[in-house]
Amino acid sequence: MKIAVDGRGVYWYRGTGMGTYTGALWKILELYKKEAAFYTPVGWEFGTFDIPQDQCCERRDFWEMVSKPPPTIPRDCTVFHNPYHGFGMPSCKIPSVVTVHDVIPLVMPEVSGSPYREMFAETVARGVRRADSVIAVSQWTKNDLLERFPLPEEKIIVIPEF
Repeated sequence: MKIAVDGRGVYWYRGTGMGTYTGALWKILELYKKEAAFYTPVGWEFGTFDIPQDQCCERRDFWEMVSKPPPTIPRDCTVFHNPYHGFGMPSCKIPSVVTVHDVIPLVMPEVSGSPYREMFAETVARGVRRADSVIAVSQWTKNDLLERFPLPEEKIIVIPEF
């Protein structure tokens, strides 16, 4: 099995839950270099898992950057993983997984602006619908997803963050 991961969060969202999650995933998959590829700002990288320490752009750019799907997933990859709620989730011809960390903009709408809330709702709905499996980082997140989106319960797997 060869896993393709959207790894842009390592560059653009450092210091947050999603950036930390993606960085930890990157480090773990470093043990399996032959089985993983990460999509980065410079394209797909295979077996080169040195996380850059100085190539982080402004956080305000993150959502704009990850809203665009990565280019065509390498042919030899057998699974695609999107670790950002489905932002930038491509239509895949291979099995895909999306990680949802929380749905705070939907549960607590007062903490986010209206345009972002609407974009978040549409993006998460599309991401979890397109994905073959959904990773929820807690049982609470799984319950929130089941309450807000028409998903079969067995599609959502709870895997707590590190």
